[in-house]
Amino acid sequence: MSRTNTSADLQRLSPEFFENRLSARLLHAPDPAGADDPVEEARNALKRLSDNPSLRVLTEPNGPVFYEDPLLDSAWTCAQEASAAGVSPAAEGEDLDNRLDHWIPFIIPLIRGRISRNWDVLASKGPATDVQMALPLRLAIVGDAGYRGLAQRAVLGMIERRQSDAKFDILLHLGDTYHGGDEAEFLRHLVVPFSNLKNHLGIRVFSLIGNHDLYAGPDGFLAALAVFGQPGRFFVIEAGGWRLALLDSALGDTSRWGLKGRLDDAQLSWLQQKQSAEPKRLVLFTHHLPRSAWDIAPSDLLAQLQRLPNLCAWYWGHEHRCAAYDSTLQTGFAGGCIGNGAFLEHWAPPVRQAEEKLSWFPEYERCTCYGEEGRRYWPHGYMELELRSDRLVERFFVENAKNAPASERTLS
Repeated sequence: MSRTNTSADLQRLSPEFFENRLSARLLHAPDPAGADDPVEEARNALKRLSDNPSLRVLTEPNGPVFYEDPLLDSAWTCAQEASAAGVSPAAEGEDLDNRLDHWIPFIIPLIRGRISRNWDVLASKGPATDVQMALPLRLAIVGDAGYRGLAQRAVLGMIERRQSDAKFDILLHLGDTYHGGDEAEFLRHLVVPFSNLKNHLGIRVFSLIGNHDLYAGPDGFLAALAVFGQPGRFFVIEAGGWRLALLDSALGDTSRWGLKGRLDDAQLSWLQQKQSAEPKRLVLFTHHLPRSAWDIAPSDLLAQLQRLPNLCAWYWGHEHRCAAYDSTLQTGFAGGCIGNGAFLEHWAPPVRQAEEKLSWFPEYERCTCYGEEGRRYWPHGYMELELRSDRLVERFFVENAKNAPASERTLS
């Protein structure tokens, strides 16, 4: 439940709204422990309503509503009373949007953090060592997923179910823990849910720095580094003839809101030296975007990295979408956006599809985490990356795909 003070919010409580929220909460609830479990009873009540819509009774046009099912009628009465008291029913995580009131508390910490502590604390947190992995290597990659709720739980559940078919070695988060990235938010929204999956599946977890991870200062991300056992704020994974560079595109970005993305000089020099000394096939991972078929991508990060020797692919978050791009003469690399891990982003068609050589995006799929109202949003999901000695295979998974990839391609 969430407190609200506007009459518009209170008017949102309708039978349809109530039923959608109840259904959304139950959709990802744990399996019932037994026949008398309340979750099972609620699911059965919703099924009875679906089979027989006349169980919801409207006594007169715009008049009182009641349910002939006692469980639903009791829940509806409680929801009405909560609404009258200024509380609106909300599914967990559905407030993750761009409403201004979320961001106002972080303006002062943002100014303080970006001017003083972020650089002082994090600049020296370079890689203590490279990570050595064997081929074949499989990664589950998700971006902008640092917010606990139905969407994040759905995505992590998809990864867990996929693990039974093809085991992952690494879970990689491309950054952004909402809303400002302080220690409490990191603990609740990233460290705990990702650590639970890490321990359950027996895989390694890493996280890049996003712009939201630094708004409240460096302490939250610093704690995540320690918990995940990550070599540094940037580092490489060496796997046969492949080099995977997990980069920090946030700390070096000195623009006011950190939305552009840029590598600090020391990090860029480190990567250039590595690739010059041994030019392996290179795959880049950043939070910030080098390309977009929806917006004009900032140019700084692209200018820094696109001329690296043997650059094969580049994957990023930041945009709360998912899409695959082919190589162009201008960019010289294929890759994709994987920013649909938790945020509620209104779906929109691409406006620069041909120019950016957009090869795939979810044209028909939508979010199903929050009932019918969620259908306005991008579907949540993750990307699977499989590296073998002679090829790289990427597979995008989105909601309701029945554990089958929505898009798959091979890059040699």
